[in-house]
Amino acid sequence: MPQEHELKISRRFKAPREKVFNAFLEPAALQAWWGPEGMTCPEPRVDARLGGAYELSILNDAGEPHTVAGVYQEITAPERLVFTWRWAHLPEAAEMLVTLTFNDVAGDTVLDLHQTLMPSGGSSRMHNQGWSSSFNKLDVFLSR
Repeated sequence: MPQEHELKISRRFKAPREKVFNAFLEPAALQAWWGPEGMTCPEPRVDARLGGAYELSILNDAGEPHTVAGVYQEITAPERLVFTWRWAHLPEAAEMLVTLTFNDVAGDTVLDLHQTLMPSGGSSRMHNQGWSSSFNKLDVFLSR
């Protein structure tokens, strides 16, 4: 059971794990699915290498940006991604850590997300909603 200030989500996708893994690193893929439903990610910036940075700005219906940025700590294709996570548009935002594990299960992919160093239980709940909604969009993207 996760602690109050961390988040664990497991989601099964009907796609090979290489495709799911690459959807987190390829700008064209991120542009198609990244962010909660109703939001867009028009210009993802990704330097997909160990120590490389990413910056993903999602826009709501009013065009207001919400930007998450971080650094890749581990890239083990197609099994595991670890990266820091900070809301760059919020100067007081804490830096968190996200670990994604991609498991091949009979040709499908079970994605396990573990997000730690969250500042509060409220943050955990909000990120749960955001990731879950984003994964709905990822599911649609992967089915194309």
